[in-house]
Amino acid sequence: MKQKQSSRRRRSSTKSVLRLPDLEHPKTAVYLQTGQDQLARNVRDEVSSYSDRFGETPRAAYSALVGIPARYALERHQWSEAAALQIRKVPMPLYEAETYFARAIGCARTGDLAGAVQC
Repeated sequence: MKQKQSSRRRRSSTKSVLRLPDLEHPKTAVYLQTGQDQLARNVRDEVSSYSDRFGETPRAAYSALVGIPARYALERHQWSEAAALQIRKVPMPLYEAETYFARAIGCARTGDLAGAVQC
């Protein structure tokens, strides 16, 4: 009986640490594709406020941390916003590529070809 109570306690404490489920990234894409920009902006702002990893897996967390702001700018064709994205360093550099890509597209679309080459 004591084992079951301690395992329940352990599970509940783990869940309280998690801030967002792994579905926030796809949910943002759906919001953008269906024209619900305010809902997508809310998710982007919440994710941007995190300073470190969240969620259940590193892959989902880092993809959301750097991918949601980049996709938010690109999907809405906000080229200057995309060009001004800050690079967030994460332990998995693969996910930083989304921001570099968005910045390069933003720079190219605003006519800053030198900036696009540097990205």
